[in-house]
Amino acid sequence: MRSRELITFVNDALTRLSRPAAMILAGVLSIAPACSDEAKKASIHIGVISFAEPQLRTDLDQALIRGLRAQGYVEGANLTIEWRYADGDRIRVPQLARDLAGMKLDGVVTTCTPTTRAMATVAPGMPIIMAGVSDPIGQGLITSYRHPGGTITGTATQFEDMAAKLLQLLHETVPNATSIAVLFNPNNSVHKVFLRDIENAAGLLDLKLGKFSIGKLDDIDGAFGEMRSSGADAVLVCPMILFCSICDAGSSRIWMPPNCPRCLACARQSMTGG
Repeated sequence: MRSRELITFVNDALTRLSRPAAMILAGVLSIAPACSDEAKKASIHIGVISFAEPQLRTDLDQALIRGLRAQGYVEGANLTIEWRYADGDRIRVPQLARDLAGMKLDGVVTTCTPTTRAMATVAPGMPIIMAGVSDPIGQGLITSYRHPGGTITGTATQFEDMAAKLLQLLHETVPNATSIAVLFNPNNSVHKVFLRDIENAAGLLDLKLGKFSIGKLDDIDGAFGEMRSSGADAVLVCPMILFCSICDAGSSRIWMPPNCPRCLACARQSMTGG
């Protein structure tokens, strides 16, 4: 397939999808065998490794399948996808990565920093399409956005650049809130950057911060109990898979202080009423 035809081929698929799913699809198509529209599509075999539970990935996973189908790649025909989910358990990620590395795959879609790092470690020569990774340069996954280098490409969320702005928006929305609770994951290296910028912004806005860590689901009761006791006027939630799980189950309504304004960095948390 000539370069211009390949660009048209990819762009046609992207117009059918949401932006995150579209960027994932673009990465997958870049590793798919090129062929003319008239020729039968060559088969591709890819993996998808997610830190989340399957039910939290439904929309994006189905969008990827639809986009590939629109380009002639159909599961069970000329497309095979190996789905792997860690169910929010960081300990399971390395083994899932090793499972995929042992297969002869054309490439792997990774959905966060832990899964991307795990795949890059066990399969350094395999094409990796990362989706939703924060600060991939700072974390040493790529060398630059323009020229990633190595075998990793994909998208970055750049949540680390939004921290101060999120606090500012929360302050403008609830100007009388002077005590802000921040929920974060101590195991997430990007959250360290997030917290640093939030602390700097809080100083400029003369706001008091209360930091509450949730590194695993078992920490939720204690963290939310401390947050409620702190008397926080509003809550800022750093982006993390754990909170998507909580919001999907409606649990945040139980633990959040009654009528407490909250700023959620993840769109899914807002859509599920977190």
